[in-house]
Amino acid sequence: MTELAAGPWMADLALALLAVEAAAVWALGRRRPGWPSLSEIAPFLLAGAGLLVALRAALAGWDWRWIGAALAASGVAHAVDLARRFRR
Repeated sequence: MTELAAGPWMADLALALLAVEAAAVWALGRRRPGWPSLSEIAPFLLAGAGLLVALRAALAGWDWRWIGAALAASGVAHAVDLARRFRR
């Protein structure tokens, strides 16, 4: 049972939910004024997706280079998100 709970499918599920969230924000942002657009929250979503990919890679036993690349991409997206927030 613990192998099932710790498997990479949990990260896959979280990535799928993140994609659904992005689609919902995109759809609602087009219909309702005042909602953030997808381009405004894309760095935030990409930073989370990068962390989830790194988690999935670690749980699946991928090479450390893939884990490092996912973490680096997440860090870049997070830096872009912070730069946008502090610019306002």
